[in-house]
Amino acid sequence: MDAGAPLSQYFETGISPRIGYSNPQVDGLFSKQRAAFEPNERKQVLSELMSRLLEEAPAQFLWTINMGWGLAKDLEYQPRVDVRIFANEMRVK
Repeated sequence: MDAGAPLSQYFETGISPRIGYSNPQVDGLFSKQRAAFEPNERKQVLSELMSRLLEEAPAQFLWTINMGWGLAKDLEYQPRVDVRIFANEMRVK
């Protein structure tokens, strides 16, 4: 999943009044990541953006997701790294 939109709604100036954070350098990184279409370039910009946010700590990230997996013996399914579940990726043996 792309982190640009979820981060923008909290940390980009003028997007949402949720925490009132504003930083022109961070705003510039948001613009730069939206303009980057090559995946590795986009990942690098998002990494720089996240590093900046972690340094400044305008908010605390308290939520993490833990997924537990259990499968019936007659079901073939490979869990996805993005933790989404799609039934069309499951097969009954």
